[in-house]
Amino acid sequence: MLISAILVGFFTHSYLNNAKVIKGEVIELVPKASVNKATSYSPKIQYSVDNEILIFTSIFSSSPPMYELGETLPIVYNKSKKKQAIGSFFHLYGFTIIGGLISSCGITIFLAYKYGFSILKMLHPHLILE
Repeated sequence: MLISAILVGFFTHSYLNNAKVIKGEVIELVPKASVNKATSYSPKIQYSVDNEILIFTSIFSSSPPMYELGETLPIVYNKSKKKQAIGSFFHLYGFTIIGGLISSCGITIFLAYKYGFSILKMLHPHLILE
C-alpha cells in the first residue's frame, strides 16, 4: 500500500506539471447512499475549455456537502490527458497521504512486533531474565 501511495503521489505530481487551473462552478450536488444508509453529496462541476463546456462529478463525497450550489472552485485540467480534478490539496493528494499514513502505522506495528523484544533488551537490559 505504501508503494501504491508513493506511485499515486508521483503520478499526481507529474499530472500537475502539465495542468492548468481554471474556474469551475458547482451545478449540482449528487446524492450518494452509503452502506450505513447515510447520504453524502458529490459536487457536479461545470467548466469551459476552448469554448467547450465540460462537466464532471467528483469522486469525493461528504455529508454535509463540502460545496454549495453556484460555488466557484479551482479546477486543475490537463488538456493532453483530458482529466480534471478539484484544485484542493486533499482532492489531489488525499489518497497519497491517507495511504502513506495507514502504511506507516502498519509498518511500525510490524517492526514493533518483530523487533520489540530486541529493542526492549537494548534499552532496558535489567528487565530481561537470563
